[in-house]
Amino acid sequence: MKYLINKIVIVTCMLLTMIACVDDFEDANPARLLDAPAVSSTQSANAINVVGGEEVVLTIAITDAPAGLASVSVVSKEDTPEFTSNISSLVGQNKGTVTVNYTVPYTNIGAFAVNVGILDNQTDEDGEDASKTSAVTFNMIGSYAFDAPVFTVAATNAELLQGESTPFSIIVTTADGGGIARVSASTDVGSFELDESSVAAALGKGTATVTGTFTAPDAVGSAVITAFVEDVLQVRSNSSSTTVEVVYECDEADFDFNLAESELILGGSTEFTITLNDVACNVAEITFEMTDDDGNVRGSVAVDDADIAALVGQTNGVLVGEYTADASLRSTLDIKVTIVDEDGQATVRTAQIVIGGCNASSLAGSYTTLTSGTSTDGCPINNPIVDLGGTVTIVDDGAGNYTVDDIFAGIYIEWYGACYGYTFATAGTLNFCQIADGVSLVTFDEGFGSTVTDTGSSYDSGTGQITVSWANGFGDTATSVFTPL
Repeated sequence: MKYLINKIVIVTCMLLTMIACVDDFEDANPARLLDAPAVSSTQSANAINVVGGEEVVLTIAITDAPAGLASVSVVSKEDTPEFTSNISSLVGQNKGTVTVNYTVPYTNIGAFAVNVGILDNQTDEDGEDASKTSAVTFNMIGSYAFDAPVFTVAATNAELLQGESTPFSIIVTTADGGGIARVSASTDVGSFELDESSVAAALGKGTATVTGTFTAPDAVGSAVITAFVEDVLQVRSNSSSTTVEVVYECDEADFDFNLAESELILGGSTEFTITLNDVACNVAEITFEMTDDDGNVRGSVAVDDADIAALVGQTNGVLVGEYTADASLRSTLDIKVTIVDEDGQATVRTAQIVIGGCNASSLAGSYTTLTSGTSTDGCPINNPIVDLGGTVTIVDDGAGNYTVDDIFAGIYIEWYGACYGYTFATAGTLNFCQIADGVSLVTFDEGFGSTVTDTGSSYDSGTGQITVSWANGFGDTATSVFTPL
């Protein structure tokens, strides 16, 4: 009897142990989750052309969903895609065809993607949701369903004086995309104000008129009023403009400006006369400007301040003054007279004058020369050179320019004749009276192609001596003293 009882106890323990081991194995090795649904799209691989508001049918074939179908998700560029599907009829099935009816938003314009997710129904060992998803991407190209709003902008007055105002209207003839959502305006100059009650009344409508007021700036010229209208569904806007001309109240001043002489020598002077024929809005200011071709101020104007003051506030009269030329530089310049009237309108008259001569004698003739200089080349034997003698001839070319038959006065031949075959004279040009009673070497390229520039030439009116100093692009420098024969 004891033996039997022992046997029963042993068998019971063994069974309990086996049951415990099975539980431990299942805890340590939970069942593997099933594969996600196997899907394929029946649509073409090419992008689908769609129009805003259109309902597009997307078809997905489910070839194997081991855990059974559960739901569908749609993700696109909009926050909450609008769609319906037949998934409710396929819940729990392992295969089938899912159709998604996707409504294209009016605002999805251009390329965008719609991702459709197919979800199964699985849970993990803890009973938590462990569904798997397979996604199919549909590429689309969206187009607007409606034209942009059509409208015009019109100002009651197309021409205004400075600071004046005019009503203007924004006339919307069509806004098919659900009506008007927004109306705004801008202007490049001046200011405007929209009538907010007319804006509010236009919202949501397909046709409407919005009014406003434009105020011209203080400056004359063209002012552009631009309006913008946006529709509701597509958030699509359009623009249209109108132009208002801002003009002066009076015609521009009518006056003549005459010089007694149009050509002067350096330091010379000439009288001028300003005749006011008709300044409709009265004279407010008279100014003068004298500039050469480079924009530099040249010379001076002398006018009695009392004579100018006497013309302020007048519509006609005469003003006499004197222009004195610059004594240092030859030039062609414009003398500009500006009359500003009380309306702020400026009228300009210009006269040209040539400062072209000097009182010095001609430089033409023959000269003995003494030249000293230094070459940067390693070949010349006689380097540096001091007081190299020679002669040159100067010819008058007119307009203050003179040609020297050998501007280097023999030093180039001395340096580079034996070395490089430079055995010829090099002509150069001196300008006399460009700088008052002085000379300057006109920049040129010598026989090797290097540029030669003036480094401080001069003229002695007492002795007639000319000093020519130059440097070339190689770094060679020299100074020659020309003494008249």
